[in-house]
Amino acid sequence: MPITVLRTKNGILDEQDVTSLEDLRQRLTASGKSRKVMLYLHGGLVDQSSAETVAARLSSNGELALNAPEDWEQIYIVWRTGFSETLRTNWTDLLDNDRLYKALFKRLIAYVGEKILAGESIGRGAGAGSQLTDREIKKAITSGSDAPFRQLDDALAASSARPPFQDVSDRDIEAELGATLEKDRDLGIVTSDINTYIAEKTNDRSRAAFTGDDKAGKREFDRVSDSVKADWEAAGPSGRAQALERGGAIFSLVIHGVKIASRVFQRLRAGRDHGVHATIAEEIAAELYGDLIGSSVWEMMTNDAVEHFSKSGLGGKLLEALSSDPSTSLLVVGHSAGSIWATEFVEAGHRAGHTSPVSLLFLAPAVRVKRFASMLDKCQNRIDKFQMFVMEDELERADVLLGSGYGYVYPSSLLYLVSGLFEHDGSSRLVDAPLLGMSRFLSQSIEWVTEPDEAASLAKVREFLAAKPDRVIRSETTPGSGLQSRSRTHGGFDDDADTIASIASYML
Repeated sequence: MPITVLRTKNGILDEQDVTSLEDLRQRLTASGKSRKVMLYLHGGLVDQSSAETVAARLSSNGELALNAPEDWEQIYIVWRTGFSETLRTNWTDLLDNDRLYKALFKRLIAYVGEKILAGESIGRGAGAGSQLTDREIKKAITSGSDAPFRQLDDALAASSARPPFQDVSDRDIEAELGATLEKDRDLGIVTSDINTYIAEKTNDRSRAAFTGDDKAGKREFDRVSDSVKADWEAAGPSGRAQALERGGAIFSLVIHGVKIASRVFQRLRAGRDHGVHATIAEEIAAELYGDLIGSSVWEMMTNDAVEHFSKSGLGGKLLEALSSDPSTSLLVVGHSAGSIWATEFVEAGHRAGHTSPVSLLFLAPAVRVKRFASMLDKCQNRIDKFQMFVMEDELERADVLLGSGYGYVYPSSLLYLVSGLFEHDGSSRLVDAPLLGMSRFLSQSIEWVTEPDEAASLAKVREFLAAKPDRVIRSETTPGSGLQSRSRTHGGFDDDADTIASIASYML
């Protein structure tokens, strides 16, 4: 039972594994034996150490191992992306330590919550008003709950066909929320510090008049996106930093806050929201902090999957080794972002003239529906068997991104975050992007997906999934051998005994 672990960075094989790749190539090109190959690709929330641990466990024997027969060649790709570390470190730091984010989040959750609750007392006790108080918001954030603002989603679900926020206009938001943000004490302190730092940084002629904490202001300033920094520092008509010229950073933040609230209500009305809390978090991040919490790293990771199939990338070398025998039985397993790598692998093989069939097995796939549909257009006939294991939408929404106890940061799964924040069409962000592993796009009507290309791709993929039975297996179901999964988290599929047994059934 040969086992090969290949480590890469930016698509290039590590020097330490060059010999392992050559040994693998020689085994695959040896004559006189049938070849059965499994290629395993881990997800984006897995760092190198964890990926190596998973490879060691799956390739061994035991309840949480594949127990692969001796005639199967097992290949584990450990592709280092840095996404997991960036996401966990920066976003936790943002909500724990960034006073600007916390102040803005509190005001937005209170304002949006007021419009949703509209006099109801769902989850808040008899006699409660329609507005979440500062005390209630602070208690929710520090409660350790995995869904600290669930009452807002409950109220939204219970609202009539015409919810109470339906008629909230941008003018209303500007007048109501704008005034609240201008007067907010916490935002006032934070922006005073930011103004003081900008005045010092730009050597403003009136810098002595700014009395905030410039060091604290620098920490807040450094976290926001480059576009926000550039706006604050750009020279105004008199040559001073624009933020200082027009009344300080608070003026800019009021505008940003109104834009965020407007987009939240637009998504709620269109059915493109991801729950109230998650949607607000996504829109704050998109407006002010996108680069910090992983948007650019996710883009780099998806590009990294493509780079594996460049001239010097590992993917091309692997395809070359596999091309020696068209009768090779090939099983490709992709977990989360590993499905992006796997999709690129199948299409690159098609471009290289490979005709041998491939079995694809995806676990909570993060590949975009549009990308997967594009691959199907070119080489669907190469796919011998296909199956994917996903969570029901209720579980997906309840799967806390950073783990139990961190619901205050983001209350739903990685797929929800990627769909809501990280995907783009060209330079434009695509909100609520359809991902292959989200039951939300598989089990419901798709009338609310209004982008023509996305809707067409989604229709094509749904047709493909429905063409044969059991192509989609939902966790917490037990329909039979090889069709079982009990994973309740996005990252849990590869250490769920039922899912592993289902994967192993392909190798019998």
